[in-house]
Amino acid sequence: MDRVRKLRQVAVLSSSSFALRLMGMLFRAYLGQRIGAAGLGLNQLVMSVYLFLSLLSTQAVASAVLRLCAETPACAKGIARRAAVVSGAFGLFLGGCLYLLAPLLCRGPLQAEALLPLRLLAPALPLTGVSSCLKGYFLGRAQSGRVTACQLTEQLGRIALAVFLMERSSGGSVYELCALQLLAVTAGELLSLLCYLFLFLRAPKDLSPAPPALLPKLARISLPILGSTLVRSGMQTLETLLIPPLLRASGSDTALEDLGLLNGMVMPVLFFPAAIPSAILTVQLPAAVRLTVRGRTGELRAYLRRSLAPAFGFSVLCAALFAGLSGPMMRLLYHNTEAGALLLLLSPLMPFLYLDRLCDELLLSLGRQRAALWLEIGDSGLRLCLLLLLLPRFGLRGMLLLTAASACFGCFARLRCLLSACGCDRAALPRLLLSALPSLLCALPALLLCLALSVSGLPPLVACACGFALGTAAFLLACSLQRLLAHGRRHAAKAEDKASPALARRKAAV
Repeated sequence: MDRVRKLRQVAVLSSSSFALRLMGMLFRAYLGQRIGAAGLGLNQLVMSVYLFLSLLSTQAVASAVLRLCAETPACAKGIARRAAVVSGAFGLFLGGCLYLLAPLLCRGPLQAEALLPLRLLAPALPLTGVSSCLKGYFLGRAQSGRVTACQLTEQLGRIALAVFLMERSSGGSVYELCALQLLAVTAGELLSLLCYLFLFLRAPKDLSPAPPALLPKLARISLPILGSTLVRSGMQTLETLLIPPLLRASGSDTALEDLGLLNGMVMPVLFFPAAIPSAILTVQLPAAVRLTVRGRTGELRAYLRRSLAPAFGFSVLCAALFAGLSGPMMRLLYHNTEAGALLLLLSPLMPFLYLDRLCDELLLSLGRQRAALWLEIGDSGLRLCLLLLLLPRFGLRGMLLLTAASACFGCFARLRCLLSACGCDRAALPRLLLSALPSLLCALPALLLCLALSVSGLPPLVACACGFALGTAAFLLACSLQRLLAHGRRHAAKAEDKASPALARRKAAV
């Protein structure tokens, strides 16, 4: 029954995340057609500042709530209630800072048109802080369906309001339309909070009161995560703000358009399929936390194998499909051929990007916050150095090189640290890399089939539909054949081992 329940949770989380990402990607395609690449570039600049502050007010406390609720479910509601007060107050402080410092940001790294969008996003920060704690409560209690319902409600409400406001102001400028879209973001966060509060108030009462030393426990778990988030998100925000002036230093006259092309069009498509491995990991996290607390490293390694192996195979399949269908996909979504060329170049990095993100989440959830923080500092420092060195000389090509170097470094470093945390020896990483070769070979038929459909002259929609269906079928067929061959080799080896003692006895008798 436990296995069936977990499979049901994976199905709910993956399907809901897939639906959320699909709606978000279609809405981004709509934005690309309404405000263009330059508008998407401005949107990325403003949202980078907002997401930095939002992660500061949500990620650390939410991760601590998830872990504490999974460890002590009898008093989970009291834990979430106290954490929500702390997170909401911190979010209110950050929102006030954003509102007051918005003019200073617009005179510095941001453009003057970003003042109104920044101030419209300030009230959303305390709302996200409280919502994240309630989300951590439901995930810690393995009630992913309620989280899914709140996320779907927030996404649908935000997109519907944004489309309504932008259609009513169809004659407005690009910057006015961008401000209206960000106003809908704040309204969506309010709707999400109301949904979480409604479900939280209807949840059953705790069986025991919250522990008296709750705040020190929250601080002990949250502060390293907060430091890691500060470094990671702060460096990402700084990187995003530095990209336009560094691109202009390389001689580019379309800095905002290039930023919108890469971060606003290509990267969201690249991370679109990450819903499925994230869902698998989210369902496995509470059990993995309990195994870590009990010190049962053998079962923990089995849990991680069941989480990372399917995630890697899925990311390899997605890399093959996206590389082969990059041109038709971006023509279908954005009517842009340059975005298709960038997607083709970045698709081989999908396994590294996905594993990097999953390993980081696992390290944070398993109590390795300090290791995650030092890895984040190294990765962020590498990205910043490469940004300053490559962008003024190579422009947009420098951004591609930076993304590849950071993805490879982050993936291998975090994977090595995760294996060490599970008690694996130093030879575990080379063995893991060798075990990935069959998945890469199985993806070749899917890649070749998608490339053939991409240059066949079919309409983009038909080419994408046929490519995804036939490419997935070819990958699954190749994986099945590979497993049959491996099973045959193991069966032959066992038969040979059984026959060797009898053969030795006959030779000795002769």
